[in-house]
Amino acid sequence: MSLTKSFNLEHAGAYYHVELEIEGQWEDDSFDHEFGTEECGHWEIDWDQTEISVHEITESTEEEIDVDDVPGLLDAIVDKTDGMDLSDLD
Repeated sequence: MSLTKSFNLEHAGAYYHVELEIEGQWEDDSFDHEFGTEECGHWEIDWDQTEISVHEITESTEEEIDVDDVPGLLDAIVDKTDGMDLSDLD
């Protein structure tokens, strides 16, 4: 199942518009206790399957760039998505 999210991000003095076509994977957090099994879990972003589109925003244009061309940009994107609501993947 996929989900589209977009946001703006400032990194290393530049501004970027990021669009993610997120592929999620269900992480099963179920556990056993004295009354049975507590079934629970959460969605996490499968970064290997997620498509990332990044545009650098300048005063005159919005130019698409490769996320790997800017040192630390992918890490900044991952940090920004930490804790993002992925409940729409349900």
